[in-house]
Parts: sequence; C-alpha cells; structure tokens
Amino acid sequence: MEERYIPERIHRNVWGKFFVHPGHETDPHDYQVRIEIKKSSDWYYIIAPKNEPPQLLKGPYDGISARFIKDEMALFNDKDLLGKVEIRYKGKILSQHENYNNFYDFIKT
Repeated sequence: MEERYIPERIHRNVWGKFFVHPGHETDPHDYQVRIEIKKSSDWYYIIAPKNEPPQLLKGPYDGISARFIKDEMALFNDKDLLGKVEIRYKGKILSQHENYNNFYDFIKT
C-alpha cells in the first residue's frame, strides 16, 4: 500500500509541516485532517489523533456521529473517491486543498 494513504503517516506529515510555525508547536494531537468523500459531500474521512496511532473515522462533516474504521486499507480502497481536504488545528482550519493529490503534495516530506 502506498504511504500516502496510511493515516499514521499522513498525520505525522501534517504535524511536521506545521509544528515549526509560531503558535502551532504544541501537541500533535491538536491536528485533524478531514477528507471529503466525493460520492457524498456530507461524508468525510477524519484522521483524529486521539490515540496512537491516529484513528481513522468516517462520518458526517460535524464528526459527532463518525465511526472508527479498522480497515487500514480504507483510504487506499477509496482513493478515487477522495475529494477536498481540510487541515485543522484546535478546530480552526489551517489549510484547504481542492483534491487529495494537492493535499498530499503539500504535506509530503
């Protein structure tokens, strides 16, 4: 599986991209990634680092009723359905990307 679809690697790259900026050098658990699922603009994959490794969730934009995804291949299997991406820090949007490839090019190390 390509590393661009591994939630733990994605989260590590996001944290690595932003922690050097003043005000963002806190705990990596303050970062979250929301990836739109194209077939339904109301549904997202959410990489939420509440535990180690970061959790992959799937659910509506608000994330309240999202469910934990155990399948490590979920992002890879749905790679053609991945749409817009938001990077959030303590709930505020830091960065938005029109598609997954642009997002990954932005965060890759």
